[in-house]
Order: sequence, then C-alpha cells, then structure tokens
Amino acid sequence: MSAQMSGEPAPAKSRCRLARLSTPAREAIAAAAVDLGGVERLVAWVREDAKNESVFWASIFPKLIPLQLAGEEGGPVALELVIRFV
Repeated sequence: MSAQMSGEPAPAKSRCRLARLSTPAREAIAAAAVDLGGVERLVAWVREDAKNESVFWASIFPKLIPLQLAGEEGGPVALELVIRFV
C-alpha cells in the first residue's frame, strides 16, 4: 500500500534520481565517467557546442543544488524583513 493510501504523507523528494541508485550502480557510473576522460573531457564536451553548455547548466549542474532548504541544525529557515524609511 502506498503512503498516500495509508493516510501517511508522501515522503519528500529531497534527492536527485542518481541518489536513488544502488551504491554499486553509482560506483559504476563514476568509474565510467573517469574512464571517459573525467573532468577534462566534461569541460571539453561543454565547450564543443553552445547546446552542450546549455545542457550542462540546465540539467547537469542543478543536480548539485539541494532540493530542500533548511535552517540551522535542520530547523526552519529564518527570514528577516527589514524596511527602512529614509
């Protein structure tokens, strides 16, 4: 039974698709990336075509950005609004 059917809230989607892979699968992908040229090859690929750079910034790089924000020690994010009249 799914979480939604049982009345429990659905789990937060806080990880990218790659994080859902098993450890051996992630290790295999990382090893393949190294064998394909690693950082140097990725940079060369990005520079080969403007479309590649667009893919890098739109699809690859955002996977490094956390999907959820959290405040100190995992608490809520504190916001402060300051309005000054001069």
